[in-house]
Amino acid sequence: MNTHHPDIAFFHQLANRAAQETLPRFLPGHTLSVDTKIKEGVSFDPVTDADRQAEIALREMI
Repeated sequence: MNTHHPDIAFFHQLANRAAQETLPRFLPGHTLSVDTKIKEGVSFDPVTDADRQAEIALREMI
């Protein structure tokens, strides 16, 4: 297995950025907003504001 793939460093950057967006929102004192995504055939598909902000940040990086 090749662990020196050139994209590995970028994947780590993405993971770190996602952590920066999500982890603080789960700390005490923060109100976490949870919505349900509309998805055909699925009655409950929760998404948090942390999820949405992480997605925005990752899309900007990509």
